[in-house]
Amino acid sequence: METRILAYGFRPHFLLAGLAALVLLPAWALNLVAGLPLGTDWPPTLWHAHEMLFGFIASAIAGFLLTAVPSWTGQKGYAGAPLAALAGLWLLARVLVATSARWPHWLPAIVDLAFLPLLAALVAVPLVRSRNRNTPLLLVLLLFWACNLVFHLALLRADPPLARHALYLGIDLVLVLVTVIGGRIVPSFTTSGLRQRGVAIAVASRPWLTTLAVAGMIAVALGDAFWPDQRIGGWLAAVAALAQGARMAQWQATRTLRMPILWVLHLAYAWLPVGLALKALLETVRLVGQLHEGRDRGVEVDALVDVPGDPGDHGLAGGLRDRQERIDTGALAQLAPRALAPAACLPGGQRRTEVAQPDGDVGDVLERPGPGLVEHHDGAQCVATRRGVP
Repeated sequence: METRILAYGFRPHFLLAGLAALVLLPAWALNLVAGLPLGTDWPPTLWHAHEMLFGFIASAIAGFLLTAVPSWTGQKGYAGAPLAALAGLWLLARVLVATSARWPHWLPAIVDLAFLPLLAALVAVPLVRSRNRNTPLLLVLLLFWACNLVFHLALLRADPPLARHALYLGIDLVLVLVTVIGGRIVPSFTTSGLRQRGVAIAVASRPWLTTLAVAGMIAVALGDAFWPDQRIGGWLAAVAALAQGARMAQWQATRTLRMPILWVLHLAYAWLPVGLALKALLETVRLVGQLHEGRDRGVEVDALVDVPGDPGDHGLAGGLRDRQERIDTGALAQLAPRALAPAACLPGGQRRTEVAQPDGDVGDVLERPGPGLVEHHDGAQCVATRRGVP
């Protein structure tokens, strides 16, 4: 039994990926719904996202590469001790992460971070030696590992926003791999399956559409890396969704409806354009929301700013009656460094302090001397409110 499991690269890692899904999803659901305690001291949402990405998906990537690389290069397949060592390392990392409350933070981090470099070392030699066209995938693997590294450093620094950003970029890199590899497998398998059914048809992608789809997905990853939560991210996602959809339209998906082993591949890949379209829609909705929010916050700031020359008349009625000027949050951000305090509300939450709010919650607050204003920083914008007002 042991020899059979270790006979091919995909066997141990696809098995571990399946077992991980069976354990991780119910554990997360029970924690979310019923408050099931976890053995990790990580924030539950970050633990779930990390383990699905760098646990479940990383194992699936390993199983695929350890099977595909020998086929791509003509080299001998992986079996035996190397597979056992890699699978054992992955399993040890999952146990340490799941029980991280018992260990110093560096121990689960080091073991978890060792998995992808060991995988890269196993597949790099035949790829480089044969000068295979898939060798650039090693760069994607390296960047994927870098996202995991940033995630652990963010946990060490108690910086959840940075940890989430690393996870988002890791997902983008996985989707780059799906675009490249899935774009080859789906049409190839579809052609073979249809021929077995007596349908003589060659399913392929136009080269320029393939290039556009891959470039579009890389552009989305770069946008999320350098311009997170910006309007450009929605535009890039929209272009990438169109490219992916046009690419899929060539693959004769409707001809596979009577062959579950084929249409499931098309269904899985279809989530790429659907997900990108939803991302573009989200950015559009967020932009519209920010425009409305800026309008409403302008009224809010009017209600809170003391009107010079009329110290006895404050509040919304006085502000709107005596001074028909609306200060939106963009103007406040520009005026704050000069008018309210020497320090500005900096992007990313720098110079923030945890202060109890009137409703009992604890939030990131930047206090200012002057007209009794407090700026709450939610990671994306500054919201001015009067001290003591909910």
